[in-house]
Amino acid sequence: MELKPLHITGALLIDGDTPRPGSLLVVDGRIAALDPAELPDGTETVDAKGQWLAPGIIDLGVFATDKPAFHFGGITRAALMPDNGPLDGAGLVERAAKGGKPDLWVHPLAAATKGLAGKELAEIGLMKQAGARAIATGRARIADSGVMRRVLAYAASLGLVTIIHAEDEGLTAGAVATDGEMATRLGLASAPAIAEAIAIARDLALVEETGAPVHFRQVTTARGLDLIRAAKAKGLPVLCGITPAHLLLSDTAPSRACRRRSGRRMIATRASPRSPTARSTSSRRATTRAAPRTSACPSPRPSPAWRAPKPCSRSASASSATATSRPAACSNCSRPPPPACSASTPGASRWARKPTSSSSTRVRPGRSTRRKWPPGRATRPLTACPYRAARR
Repeated sequence: MELKPLHITGALLIDGDTPRPGSLLVVDGRIAALDPAELPDGTETVDAKGQWLAPGIIDLGVFATDKPAFHFGGITRAALMPDNGPLDGAGLVERAAKGGKPDLWVHPLAAATKGLAGKELAEIGLMKQAGARAIATGRARIADSGVMRRVLAYAASLGLVTIIHAEDEGLTAGAVATDGEMATRLGLASAPAIAEAIAIARDLALVEETGAPVHFRQVTTARGLDLIRAAKAKGLPVLCGITPAHLLLSDTAPSRACRRRSGRRMIATRASPRSPTARSTSSRRATTRAAPRTSACPSPRPSPAWRAPKPCSRSASASSATATSRPAACSNCSRPPPPACSASTPGASRWARKPTSSSSTRVRPGRSTRRKWPPGRATRPLTACPYRAARR
């Protein structure tokens, strides 16, 4: 079946740092020209109406394939991890490679060892002939350094990249969180963040010995990123990646999700295991600085320039209390700031005094109950900042 030439107009082309208006010509299923001056005969024209037009997304680490989900998400190619199976045989690799064509191109990643057990090498050469584009250790690493060295040497001789999961299993066994304040408060089994750097350091030493190209799937700590930078400075064939969850969230976010309110008590529930587990805020900031910033607001959270509460400047009398000046909006994403903390603002004080002729009464906003105090007793308002109220 011959495909008609397709001309897409009125689109925002994603071919650089910023989207730009333009058009695109597709001939025989391939991009022929950008902003073409002439069109072939029988060209079909489609108006994008200002929508974004970008190359297909390539997902470099999926554990299952879903053609409808990939279609609506803009994913045209996916690298299938070997955990689904596992993909440790030529027949399994060939079946996975042909499963999604022609709508979806699946590139299987062959298992480095049989059954992903980390003890015996799989038939990597036969799996490459069957369609494997790289080899991977799966969700766990190869603990035996001798086996790992043979895997890297064999992959280098075949021209394949080894995709590695870097975590020391002796430190992370049974852990569902990273050592820190939140893990201690919630009573979760935790592991030190140094487990990632230890595994990366060993594998980098083997890469320097064998010269094999490797890709670390998830580097989530500042120390791990420092090791990758040092290896790249030496000229080693090393790459790394990170998941959006580790890039945008820290260990405080899962801790909030694991808590549920029951009356006035906070009950902690066990978090679902994730490898690697959520890191500290400092590690998340290090990964944010290392990753390229392509969004309009690079910080995943509101800018601290107006997020952090500022103390109120009050005079001697409560009637003349004023709030400090605040910027109009965030300099990154133009979002409006929270309300300023002010004693004169309705609801700024947790308790509002309403004196009467016989007694002094304090009324809590939003409630009809009143507490009457004896005449002449000194009372003071309990002022609460809106930021603290929002965090509750």
